[in-house]
Parts: sequence; structure tokens; C-alpha cells
Amino acid sequence: MVIQNSKVKRRKQKKSSPENISIRYTVYILLWLSIVLTFFIPYLYTINVLSYGNAVALSSISFSFMFPLIAFTYMLYKGKRLKNIVDELGLSKRRLAIRYIGIGILLFILFFSLQLIAGIVEYITGYAINTNVSSTLANFPVYFYIFAFLIAPINEEILFRGFMVPRFGIILSAIVFGAMHYLSYFSIAEFVAALAFGLAAGYIFKKTQSLYPSILGHMLFDFVNVLLLLMV
Repeated sequence: MVIQNSKVKRRKQKKSSPENISIRYTVYILLWLSIVLTFFIPYLYTINVLSYGNAVALSSISFSFMFPLIAFTYMLYKGKRLKNIVDELGLSKRRLAIRYIGIGILLFILFFSLQLIAGIVEYITGYAINTNVSSTLANFPVYFYIFAFLIAPINEEILFRGFMVPRFGIILSAIVFGAMHYLSYFSIAEFVAALAFGLAAGYIFKKTQSLYPSILGHMLFDFVNVLLLLMV
């Protein structure tokens, strides 16, 4: 009983340490700020402070930052230390290995090859697979495209793979990931592509416990597609 009480006491002290409290409330504030900005920024367009492209871009960026903040907020609330959170999400240095980088490159090659095959099928059959990506992202500011392949993949992988896969499983996390893309572009093709990527990336995370393969594969895929979008 004495040993058990001492363990509970140490756990409470660890949970309420000054370092934990300061980090926790900083993350809480950032989460609420991102929520407020996501819904406030579009209002700036209605009063002619921002152009439509800038308003949607900035609101989307703020919304994207909600993903990792949700994960960190929940895990900090549960009393986990920042170092343990980073490790659990698969972002620690020991999870950054050459073989995981190779897996990330293979993940990119796989899905880019599937995209090329889909393009060939479109050309041969004359049936257009409309993803609505080009029309949705047309005339956005340059900084948004940079964010889209450099930062957004990290934010998404933290929530949908690092956070959701251990708690809700590969399939459910992939479905939610696909649904988010459908709501962004209102395209069944985009939903299917995001669902497939979510299943593959979730499986890789489950097997490696590293988030770096899916982050790298996601970033490379988005980078190439941003280049293709700008070239059209």
C-alpha cells in the first residue's frame, strides 16, 4: 500500500510539474487561437480586408495547425510529458532511420505511379477522373502552395497516423482522412485516393512506429502535385 501510494504521488507530481503546466497551457492557447482564426479569417473577406484567395488560404492554414494541436492537447491533458508524446507520435530521433526514409520514398513512388496509371486510363478511355483540386486551389497565393507540401503533410500525419492509428485503428483513421479530403474538394476520386494513402501510411506507421516514412511520402507526393498544378 505504501509503495502504491508513493507511485501515485510521484505520478501526480510529474503531471503537475511547472514544465508540464507551462507547455500544456501554451498548447491549449494555440489550439483555441487556431480555432478562432479558422472561423474569423473568412469574416475579413466579407468586410473587404482580405481577398478571397488569401482568406481561404489563411483559414485553411489555421485549420491545418489544429491537427497537431489536437493531438498534443489531448496527450498533455492525459499527463504525458512532451518527450514521451514526441516518441509516441513516432517523431523521436531514434525513429529517423535510413530505412524509414527509403520506405517513405517507396510510398511516394507507389502512389505517384498509381496517379500516372489513372492518367493513362483517362487518356485511353476518354473518361475524366475529376478531383476538383485544380479548380479549388486555382489563384491561391504562392505561400499557400509552399505550406501545402512543406507543413500541411506534417500536421496531417501527426493527427491521422501518429495520434489516431494507435487509438482508433488504421481503417477508421484512413476513412476520416479520406472524408476530410472529400469535404475539401467534393470529389469521390479524392476520397478514394486519400483513403488508400491513409491505409498504406497507417500500416507503415503501425509496423515501424515511425512517422517519418508517411511524412516524407506525403510531402513528396504533394510537392510533385503542386508543381504539376502550377505548370498547368
